[in-house]
Amino acid sequence: MKSNLATIIKKELSRFFMDRKLLLTTVIMPGLMIYIIYSLMGTMFTNLLTTEEDYVYKIETVNMPASIDAFFTQSEVPYNEIGTDKLEDAKTAITEGELDLCIVFPEDFDSSVSAYEVASGAAAPEIQMFYNSGETASLEAYQGISSMLDMYENSMINKFDINLSDNEYDLADGTDLMSRLMTALIPMLFLTLLFSGCCSIAPDFIAGEKERGTIATLLVTPMKRSSLALGKIISMSVMTLLSGISSFLGVALSLPKLANMGEDTSFFDFSGLGVPEYGLLLLLVLSVVLVLISLLSLVSAQAKTVKESATAIGPLNIVVMVIGIAGGYMGVQDMNLATSLVPIYNFAKSMSAILCGQINVANIAVTIVSNLVYTAICTWLLTKMFDNEKVMFSN
Repeated sequence: MKSNLATIIKKELSRFFMDRKLLLTTVIMPGLMIYIIYSLMGTMFTNLLTTEEDYVYKIETVNMPASIDAFFTQSEVPYNEIGTDKLEDAKTAITEGELDLCIVFPEDFDSSVSAYEVASGAAAPEIQMFYNSGETASLEAYQGISSMLDMYENSMINKFDINLSDNEYDLADGTDLMSRLMTALIPMLFLTLLFSGCCSIAPDFIAGEKERGTIATLLVTPMKRSSLALGKIISMSVMTLLSGISSFLGVALSLPKLANMGEDTSFFDFSGLGVPEYGLLLLLVLSVVLVLISLLSLVSAQAKTVKESATAIGPLNIVVMVIGIAGGYMGVQDMNLATSLVPIYNFAKSMSAILCGQINVANIAVTIVSNLVYTAICTWLLTKMFDNEKVMFSN
């Protein structure tokens, strides 16, 4: 059995590695495409994440002094004055994206600035500016007003400071829209490209043997059908694991480019990803690749021709894409042991959790183990299909 199994594996792998086009589409293209797509997204979003030219910033102020009011009026910067009792409401509005900026001036700001002596060493009057770096308009408003006030400060020989105290002025809650969008898109794109790599192998591996008539020769040889099925699965798994490793390298190399989108600008924080996180990600990729190729092997085994196999696999691509989107957009809060048992969906959820820095090792371990179990089940089913003469020799 071992010699027969090794013969089947050697036959399939030699055919794979001798086919340059198949090697290119399966091993090289997935990682290369992921790297190019994610890197381009980093560049494209730099241009997309900007406000419209006629956008009017929503700014509220507390204790607006006459001198700054005149400066704002001259610069045509609109604002709405509120009382200190509305400050917390303004902060909440900034966090929720309903307000761009809230500027809090000290009471008697003008008189305090006039009386302040730089040489005294005392703390200068402080202007506090609350903003949300997760909202493009808010970040732009903060940067623009900061520059204006810095210019005004320089004209007064450093008579006041901006955001000097230890308060938290960036009111982004860490789950802003763009971060959620990227942690949802990346698993979906990843799954789609992995599936495409599997599709380049699976249709021809069994259905192709049927169409060429070589499957009959294999089935009448003195070997167990289980050895033939296992040999097919193992050889396809080796090929798709290479595709998975290629895709993983594409992600690992492109995430830094995706995170740092534009000069001195970072919309997505993947700095928390270290060797352990990348290790878990690699194990997830390899496990889901085994599930995908096992499922596609079953489809290829029941098809009569390569064309029929490819046609049957087509709708599965849409299903995988939808599952990938659902796994990312549903968030990671509801991930538990139950969701970790759902094939493909568990990969999307686990990958989103890693990107968000909300890793639950137990859930990820269940995901990997369950994927291996599903692969074993599909292998057993493929063996049964090889034992079925109607399936293997249908016209």
